[in-house]
Amino acid sequence: MMPSEIGRNPTLQQVFFEKESTVGSSLLSRYWMKGTVLLENHKLLPVNGQPLYFNYDKLKSVVYAADLSDNLWTFPIDSVQEFTMRDSSHEYEFRKVPQIDTRFFLMPVIESEKGYSLYKRLFTKLEAADFSNGGYFTKGNKYDQFVDYYEYYLLLPGKTEYRKFSMKEAAVNRSFKVEKQLVAQYNSINEMDMTEEYLLGLVQYINDKKYPDP
Repeated sequence: MMPSEIGRNPTLQQVFFEKESTVGSSLLSRYWMKGTVLLENHKLLPVNGQPLYFNYDKLKSVVYAADLSDNLWTFPIDSVQEFTMRDSSHEYEFRKVPQIDTRFFLMPVIESEKGYSLYKRLFTKLEAADFSNGGYFTKGNKYDQFVDYYEYYLLLPGKTEYRKFSMKEAAVNRSFKVEKQLVAQYNSINEMDMTEEYLLGLVQYINDKKYPDP
């Protein structure tokens, strides 16, 4: 195809572009991390005298372990109960919550024995490059990218029911509808955007009012 043909056909300009390197990663960290992994057979890794380093594939839900001799082990989700990994700035905690679902891991945000507990589920998707050039404007990206998303789970007191919701005001209000009065009280004294920090404070506020620690 001659270059002049692309110039005469603007629809072709939306297809042909030089693709850039993929942004992000399916792995939880760029580096191997210290941590612990509890397997479904109740074995805890690492065992004494066996230094191990870990990573987690967010796309495949697979835990990786490596030793100092570059031996590598993989643990699919059905073989792991929970795990914790930490780097220089953050600690990541994932676990299965049987009262919600054991087919995926959840990350605890706040937990309570008597009151509400809040968890989040991490999704990672590989989004394809979608760059287009119409001649007068451009849009989209020239690269594929791994993008993280979250959905939230509210485990109700009694631990037999839960609510799944997204970070949207209407969805949050529906999930907390039985606590409408306390939500209104919390909102009246906390002018915050709809963020995870807001949810954490809201759950803590409701638990302190209705399910205080002895």
